[in-house]
Parts: sequence; C-alpha cells; structure tokens
Amino acid sequence: MSINVSCPLCGSTTVQLLCHSLSNADGPLIEKIQLFICLKCNANFTDPRIYKKDINQIQQYEVGIYQSKKNRLSRMVDVFLAVLIDQKIKKIASMRKPDVNLLDVGCGKGRFLSRVKKREGWLGLGIEPSQRQAEFGVENYGVKVVTGNLTNPALAGSVFDVVTCWHVLEHIDDPAGFVASINKLLGDDGLLVIEVPNFGSFQAVLGKGKWFHLDTPRHMFHYTKKSIERLLNNSGFYIQKIETYSFDLGTFGMLQTILNVLNISPNLFFRWLKRCKLNEGKVEIISNLILAAILAVPSMVLEFVVSIALNSGGVLRIYAKKKTNPHIV
Repeated sequence: MSINVSCPLCGSTTVQLLCHSLSNADGPLIEKIQLFICLKCNANFTDPRIYKKDINQIQQYEVGIYQSKKNRLSRMVDVFLAVLIDQKIKKIASMRKPDVNLLDVGCGKGRFLSRVKKREGWLGLGIEPSQRQAEFGVENYGVKVVTGNLTNPALAGSVFDVVTCWHVLEHIDDPAGFVASINKLLGDDGLLVIEVPNFGSFQAVLGKGKWFHLDTPRHMFHYTKKSIERLLNNSGFYIQKIETYSFDLGTFGMLQTILNVLNISPNLFFRWLKRCKLNEGKVEIISNLILAAILAVPSMVLEFVVSIALNSGGVLRIYAKKKTNPHIV
C-alpha cells in the first residue's frame, strides 16, 4: 500500500510508518495519528500535523493538561521542582560568566523563570505564544513574559547570553527556522540549552504508540541524538554536552509509560494530577493511583539505570554553543 506522506523537513516521499498513536497526554484521541521516519534525512514526524488543519494551534495549549491552573500537588511540586530547576541553573552558570541575560522560549507558566529571577546578577525574560499561560506566569510568579513568538518586535535588537527551550522544540513545525532565529538572538559564544523527549530512549521503545512523551499531534517532531545533532550543527551551533537523565520528566515518563503499557486508561495518572476532567469511574481511578504508588520506586530505579548505564533516558538535554564562524561544521 502506497503512503501519500512527505517529510515536512526535506520534502522526501520516501518515508516509513513507525507506529500509530491512539492517545495523547489528555487521554484517548478521536482520530488515529501516525508516526513516520524519513528514510532520506531520518526525521521522525507526526502526521496529520496540527498546522495543516483548520485549528487554532494556540488553543491546543490552553485546554486539558495545559490549562492555566494549579495541579493537585502544586505546593509540593513547586518545592520539588524548584530544587531541580536550581540544579539546571547551576549547571548553566558553570558554563557562563557570572552575569547572564537569559531568554526562556516557550516559558509556559513561568516556573523556570521564577528561579532565574532569584539568582543574583541574572536577568530573565520569557516568550510564550499562549496569552493565558503568559498571564499565569506574570500573576503567580511575577516574571517578565512577552506574548508571541521569536518574531515579536519586542525582541528586536535584543542579545542574550543564554537561550533555554524546555520541551518546546518538539512542538515547532519549522525546527530549522526556529533554531536559526535563536542563533540570531544569541551573542558571541552564546549558550543554547534544549530539552526534548528522547525518541530513541528505552521507554520510547517500550511504550511505542503508548509512550507518555509522544503527545501527538501537539508533538510534531520526535528527536533522537542523531537528529538533534544534525539540526543544531546545520543551524550554527556546536554541541558541548548531551544528557539523557531527568529526575522529573524522565522518571515520570517511565512510570506513566509502564502504566499505559499495562492497558491502564491512557495517561490517567497524569490527567488526575493535572485536575483534568476524567471520564473514568472511581474504581478505575483509585486502582490507577494505587498501581502508580506501587510502581513509582521501580520506575525511578529503572529510569536511572537505563539513563546512566545505557545513556538511553527518556529526555535529551543538549548544551550547544553558538559557532563564532558559522561556516565551521
């Protein structure tokens, strides 16, 4: 059977179907989503794609799990994530000068920026396409956020020492253009930090179409080490370091993926945490919570082992420097 699908990056029609996804972070999907790999440029992509449809893309990030409200464990989660975010900032600081002007692209509700704000000598600005998300960050964390995208005139003439993109690139329909725009905003020797789900991870292989981090069709591209390296090298960056371990999203991705593979209602535990409207009954919800509690520690250990021993954790965290000579590959 012929496949009438072309690669959104290189235009090649030589593509191969990898799997189908019947759910995303919000639960079961009405339509079946396909995941392909381009046999020419090795890009992994979702079809159909949001931007091809008559849909307001921004609205995709203002409903379900993306609603601008606190989750069931907000206070505890804030404290826990603050510690992890501070560790990320400490790592970035070790690679930069003392004073840093930072741009957080796709800053969401502003949690990361709220910790940047507390670091002496650092200036943090966020840019977020969803006005609701941006307003949440301003109102709850007091951070500075520009609504829109990288073409917003408010960024014209700005130069940043560091640009961060935490789980943003997988949502972008033109990743090459997106990364090139970031390159222009960075000063000489500027640092780009990107984190995306690792499509080549153990949990991705385990979950296949049930992998928690697929989140189709909102995730338009699915990155491996090779594909992210190719993208950044071709966009004026050289990679300094790639990590695959994330104590929060990596570990949770493993737990929720295992629950999904066990044929639990898709991403029910995550949706419960996010206070989403649930159609499942009380017995199913309680059973899911009990099973999640039982599997939490084993999932944590498993993710740590595959990340450290096999370098196959659920995320890719890339530290890349801007090339001073863009012609150097």
